[in-house]
Amino acid sequence: MTDTPDPSLRGARTRAHARVSIIMPAFNAERFIREAIESVLAQTFGDYELIVVDDGSTDGTLAVVETYRAGTRVLRQPHAGVAAALNYGIRQSAGELVAFLAADDVWLPGFLGAVVEAFDARADVGAGYAWLRYMDPDGQPLPGGTQDRLWPDVLAQALHHCFALPSTLVVRRLRLDQVGLFDPELRGGEDRDLLIRLAAAGTVFACVPTVLVHKRLHPGALTSDAEEVLYWSTRVLEKAFSTFPISERYRWLKPQLRAEPLFRLASAHVRGGAWVDGIRRFVDGLEVWPRAAYRPEFTKGLLFRMLPVGQRKDTEVLRHLEELAGRTEQLLRGIVAEASSRGSPRLDLPLLWATFHATLALLYFRKRLLSRTVVHLLLGFRAQPWGVVRPLLGRDARVKWVSTALKTMVAHFRTPRRRPLVG
Repeated sequence: MTDTPDPSLRGARTRAHARVSIIMPAFNAERFIREAIESVLAQTFGDYELIVVDDGSTDGTLAVVETYRAGTRVLRQPHAGVAAALNYGIRQSAGELVAFLAADDVWLPGFLGAVVEAFDARADVGAGYAWLRYMDPDGQPLPGGTQDRLWPDVLAQALHHCFALPSTLVVRRLRLDQVGLFDPELRGGEDRDLLIRLAAAGTVFACVPTVLVHKRLHPGALTSDAEEVLYWSTRVLEKAFSTFPISERYRWLKPQLRAEPLFRLASAHVRGGAWVDGIRRFVDGLEVWPRAAYRPEFTKGLLFRMLPVGQRKDTEVLRHLEELAGRTEQLLRGIVAEASSRGSPRLDLPLLWATFHATLALLYFRKRLLSRTVVHLLLGFRAQPWGVVRPLLGRDARVKWVSTALKTMVAHFRTPRRRPLVG
């Protein structure tokens, strides 16, 4: 394949001197691509070129795109995957900044302007991103999304998870020249791989802490094979630790990074009703990282992952807490039984149950259900007192606990006769 446009599509208007090049890979996106293109045309920032790369579509994608020939450059290639399509578009573009938009996602009108402004504010910024919210196939917003602020250690953040999905990301071309383009050998996790390489090269990131992207969730957008997701996640991490000089610096992270994809896979099995497979995969993860079972984040992660992807938000967990708590306790009992039958990992059951009940106590306290809070504190203390005290003294938990307690007391004294809340 050569990096030259299909001759049959020559004549589409291009903007050789546009500041931002927008690359939109498309494969069988006939249903959604019109909305994606319209969201680009609606941007308040207008100094851009839009390049659509048709990745061997067999539906009417190309016919839809051709209705925008006056403002869109179209490239075609045999079906080779998202990474190859993105790279093809990048090589054919000329902008100082490169942005990416999936053909089934949409930008809100202020996206480009806000992210470009972040680049203009600091000359050393090499990549910028905004927050996103999920939407259903019909474009209706869902409660959940990715709203990650930058960690002090961005490389550790990138190793943990893909904190900036491609549709939210704008990268300075100079940085892409330095670290390379997307890896076409990866048919999954190519976005996270790029983030890791950018972070490992010392790229300065800028976060625009505003929801400016809507990512569509539909059967064609997410792989239905959870085992495949695990495979590519593992490949990305193996590549990172073998390619970059980060092995020693982040050696302490390896057990956690190996376990977390297993936990995500296990959760996918459980949500799909395959509890036996899910429990086995959870125990696989705990064999790699046994200490996870005694972290409040593990219990909270179980609660979150009981919800569909687009519903994962603190408010939704609190809203469905009673149901989620019951299902999570059932899941933990299954995990304990499976671990016991294997003989590994050897779980500290009092500490595990104390952590579980302490985490629930904190969540019920946030709902101002004090009776439930007390019940779970007592259950936790019965299992192991230190297992309850430890999460309550953790820095993040302590800040939330004290903040919520103060707000509760203030509200109580301001409205002493208000009606009791119903859970």
